[in-house]
Amino acid sequence: MASQSHNYIEGFFVDKGHTASRPPDDYGTDLLVNTFDEDGFAEAGEVRIQLKAKGALRFSNDGSHISVTLETKNLALWMREPMPVFLILCGIAIVTPNRWFQAAR
Repeated sequence: MASQSHNYIEGFFVDKGHTASRPPDDYGTDLLVNTFDEDGFAEAGEVRIQLKAKGALRFSNDGSHISVTLETKNLALWMREPMPVFLILCGIAIVTPNRWFQAAR
């Protein structure tokens, strides 16, 4: 599921004209995104993304929020970053061994 969520999110950014790369080691950041303006010039900074892929997302009883477990060390790191870190939750449903889609609620 982790590879599938990486591929999906990478494709989203590439389709918008940006680049997404995976750091060689996962220390709280799964993807680094570099953005470009409408003229193709690189923009300052980078977007850091942490992905959490789950077979099924845990919704609250009233459906107003999703519960996810995070490591304290990662949360502390993200809070010290000068740029925002985006946490993307991917609820993945396997259709067949070769097909998957992002489950939407």
